[in-house]
Amino acid sequence: MSSIGRAPPPSPEPVEPAPVRLTRAEAEEAGALLKAEARDGRITRSEIRKAEAQIARKYGPEKARAILVSALGQDPAKVDFEAVSYLQGRVGSMNGHIKRYQEVLLGHLEKSKLLDSNFDGKLDKDDLIFTKDAAGKVNVQRIGQALRDRVLIGSAMVDASHAMADARHEFGDLRANPKYFRTEGTTLGTMFLKRGAKPSEAIRDIFQNPQEYQFECATALVVLRYKAMLDLNGERDFDRVCKDLKIGPWVQENDAAAVWKIRGEGRSGKVASSPDVVKKDLKPGDYTYFKNWSVSLAGYNAGWQGENVISLGKGKYYGHPFGITTGEETVAYLNEHRRTTGTVKSASLLDLRASVDPRILKLDKNPG
Repeated sequence: MSSIGRAPPPSPEPVEPAPVRLTRAEAEEAGALLKAEARDGRITRSEIRKAEAQIARKYGPEKARAILVSALGQDPAKVDFEAVSYLQGRVGSMNGHIKRYQEVLLGHLEKSKLLDSNFDGKLDKDDLIFTKDAAGKVNVQRIGQALRDRVLIGSAMVDASHAMADARHEFGDLRANPKYFRTEGTTLGTMFLKRGAKPSEAIRDIFQNPQEYQFECATALVVLRYKAMLDLNGERDFDRVCKDLKIGPWVQENDAAAVWKIRGEGRSGKVASSPDVVKKDLKPGDYTYFKNWSVSLAGYNAGWQGENVISLGKGKYYGHPFGITTGEETVAYLNEHRRTTGTVKSASLLDLRASVDPRILKLDKNPG
């Protein structure tokens, strides 16, 4: 089946280099230099660049970066709002994840920027969020544990969505690599992990060898959630937790099922979502459903009674087999499969959303 609106894979981001050891005198020197530059109490982008250039002339670019990190870490809340974007790429890229974290954060807080305030390459509860109000006033606050968890999980779900879109699995009757899975059923069948196979290797194989797999949209989203779960918890914990790995249309092992939290009034399939609810409650990485309210018999038999999707933010969604599309594109495609007689209603979002509960992070017993 042809796809619509597929997005290219995101550009790779730089990985944090190995840490450089500093003497106390070196760290104090940079701190004094920045303090002298920031006479108005704020540290701007131009002041950071000037200080970095001065340090680099004396110590070289590698050590200059480390000295700058140390100096900024002494009082990161003084960093100017416009300087945060510069720092995200220079000394706070969070091991290459900052762009995705920033995208997901904007789904929770408009006009916000994230700074790795201790510059350790990780997303921590004490990292800083800079927000600017309508009057231009900048507020600086810690991200906190709850929002940190939501951004971390949402980012993993969005990353997994892009990986699914890039893999371009076929849509149709269930097919799986017999090296890792045995299957039961056809279109609405289930994949079961073979004895002796590692769960993490099986999930990776779905993405590394997509030509070996075929499934419908609900199964695709279960695969996607397992990918996010693997990325969040790592191979050792994933293999420990998912020994009984199974994948089907909303079929999963118990630990994955336990952290999938559904909300909304549309479980009966009869309640449409309002734009206000979507804007307030649907965040990047969340699940929702486009329902084809007036689907034709032919459309229903072809599987177009609706489309399961993951929100990517800014009006974009991932759904199988479409790939990455806008909501308008998904609605237009579903509307092509409506009946032509009687009362006809446009496809739209159902009042049904779901997200991965932060308890999933407690499954990570081997951090690192």
